[in-house]
Amino acid sequence: MNNGYVQTHCPSCGQAAWGHPQQQVPCNACGRMVPPMAFAPAPMVAAAPAAPPGPFAMASPQQAYVAPAPIAQPAPAPAASSGVVKIALPYGIKLPIPVGKLGKFGIIGIVLLVIVGSVGFAIFKMKKGGNATAKGNLSYASLGLDMKKADPDKMISAVAAHATKWKKDAVWWSINLQAVKADGTVDLSNGGAQVEYISVAGVQAASDKAREDSVKEFVFGPAGVDHSGIIGAREPWTGVTGGPQLGACQIKDVIKLLGLKDGQTVRVTFDPQFASGESWHILGEDPKLDAHYSMADCSPTTN
Repeated sequence: MNNGYVQTHCPSCGQAAWGHPQQQVPCNACGRMVPPMAFAPAPMVAAAPAAPPGPFAMASPQQAYVAPAPIAQPAPAPAASSGVVKIALPYGIKLPIPVGKLGKFGIIGIVLLVIVGSVGFAIFKMKKGGNATAKGNLSYASLGLDMKKADPDKMISAVAAHATKWKKDAVWWSINLQAVKADGTVDLSNGGAQVEYISVAGVQAASDKAREDSVKEFVFGPAGVDHSGIIGAREPWTGVTGGPQLGACQIKDVIKLLGLKDGQTVRVTFDPQFASGESWHILGEDPKLDAHYSMADCSPTTN
């Protein structure tokens, strides 16, 4: 006895299946439900279905069909890399490094080499000339001066061409050096050095407007020579026919006469407005000095 089950075809997959006149029966082939058989059973098929289910095997509609799991799609391939990285070096330099064939330790090694090279390059730059020349300043190399051991007499003549470019009638007028060393040189990286040129016609002009740019300053410092300073004479000067006449006695000659020891420095100045003659004014604390020496022959003079 088969409890009313009859042989039929599954309406979903077409395979031979069991049906029932009053209830749904799951297809043994595809699992979908065969609806109740309202009419006469279908003719027998050649391939008999599996044995009919027991009286309590009827599945609920929610369990009738289980969808197959979705097929996993392969992950998209990563974008192709250029295989090159750029490592920044000092002074705006970027070094391209191919990394396609390098392992992790190879990249680390390159980075370490770049760091060591950068430090070495910075030390080299510092020893060769200290700070870089600031934009707009004159470089010591272009003036033929050694920043660490500048010849003060050459400082006056080194900027002469730039002064006459400013004014055709420009002449040297004054100098102020805060620390001249025992060998007669100046360490310009410490600052404290200035040279002035004047326009002969400019300082004597009656017009305030014409005197506005009559004095030009050259300030020597760690970033080169700043020549942007312009000063105007407050009142018209009189009797100016030219600049001071540099004689045989230069600044280094006076320093040699003083017999300074290593580490001792003196201040050297000259400005015609504060001198009775053309003499170097030497000031010092160690040794204690306040003296004047003629530019003509280095003989002591009085102010």
